[in-house]
Amino acid sequence: MNCDSLDDLAVTINSGPFGSNLLKTTYVDDGVIVLRPFNIANVTVGDGELVYISLADLETQGLSLYEPRNVAFARVGDIRCGIIPDFGKPITISPNIIIARLDEQAVNPYYVAAFMNTKLGFSQLQRALKVVAQPTITVETVKSLLIPKLSIYQQSEIENLVQASFQKRAKSQILYAEAETLLLAELGLDTAQTSEVWQTSEVSYTQKAGQVWAAGRLDAEYFQPKYYQSLDAIASKMEMRGWSMMCLGQISGPLKYGTSTKLEYLQEGVPFLRIADVNEWRFSLDTIRYISEEQAKQEQQARVQTSDVLISRSGTLGLTVVIPEYLNEAIFGSYFIRVRLHSKQIIPEYLALFINSPIGQAWVERLNTGAIQTNLTIPAIESIPIPIPPLDVQKMMTQKVLASFAAEDEAKRLLEQAKRRVEEMVLEA
Repeated sequence: MNCDSLDDLAVTINSGPFGSNLLKTTYVDDGVIVLRPFNIANVTVGDGELVYISLADLETQGLSLYEPRNVAFARVGDIRCGIIPDFGKPITISPNIIIARLDEQAVNPYYVAAFMNTKLGFSQLQRALKVVAQPTITVETVKSLLIPKLSIYQQSEIENLVQASFQKRAKSQILYAEAETLLLAELGLDTAQTSEVWQTSEVSYTQKAGQVWAAGRLDAEYFQPKYYQSLDAIASKMEMRGWSMMCLGQISGPLKYGTSTKLEYLQEGVPFLRIADVNEWRFSLDTIRYISEEQAKQEQQARVQTSDVLISRSGTLGLTVVIPEYLNEAIFGSYFIRVRLHSKQIIPEYLALFINSPIGQAWVERLNTGAIQTNLTIPAIESIPIPIPPLDVQKMMTQKVLASFAAEDEAKRLLEQAKRRVEEMVLEA
């Protein structure tokens, strides 16, 4: 079919400045967004882990500004393509990003971004990869990409599907935030208070020797007053309402470490769960690896059941995920600890929401051990205090969490539909 090169459809195509001094030391709390390769996902640029520089640094380093609807390519590593959304802030790019400013009279940028995420589009990038230390594409590669000609109506159909996907994903994030806000409110806290408490570290404080030895810890961070203040505040709220609070070990069976055996991955078989597979509080089926039934039988101690809870103990600490029915009988890796609740007073999704919340993560931070490689132990996780509201209150929160997951699933479905429609239109043309 007829195609145009991306260079013919673009106003400009260029990469971030080589040799720029965009270092961590130049990042500020707010200002100009700096897009980096791992910000690109799901045909867009996500708002997670964004970093900022000041306007003064932007001018000093001679960096350019970019706009919503520009198409971004990750230049190195995991090569990706996505469209820049409207963040309501100025945007610049790191040296490892390539930006195509398209002539929208000639082509719809949403169509281009969707096409580049299909097999037909992405295969062009794969063929052009230069692999030395890591996969790399160049500005010339992006300029030479061939974009099939579709009618303006067909391109608009693709934009509508992609936009609908983005809206569902935004709805998912709002619902999860609402669940978290409701949780903190029920605990007598709010997001602003919680953030302020955890950012506070006292210069000096004392602790009785008996409590130090009982805790088995000598590090000063463990005894920061902020932890006791938050626990007292929650305990006071629980007591006032007649609610209970228990340590995690009191409401679960024996906790278990995952397998550290080196296993052979297969295309299909028994799912093997890794931290790398967790995305937005769930395991992503797009990245999960599989092992044989024979290997799984040898790792029975690391098998999960529906409604088990996995908590990451190394690397990204305290990341907590509930096992869905479709991962029943999966095997989990050594970076996780399995929690199997025996108390009917607590809903697994509520437990995950609490530990993933700012207050739960602060307790995880307190309990971690190690200096270079931090980690959590079973005794540490067993000691996490868990406030237990009535089941109807827990259900209010978990319903929002489940609705958030459903909206995310719908976002993925719409995005896949957009990519399929692109392929159908191109192949039928």
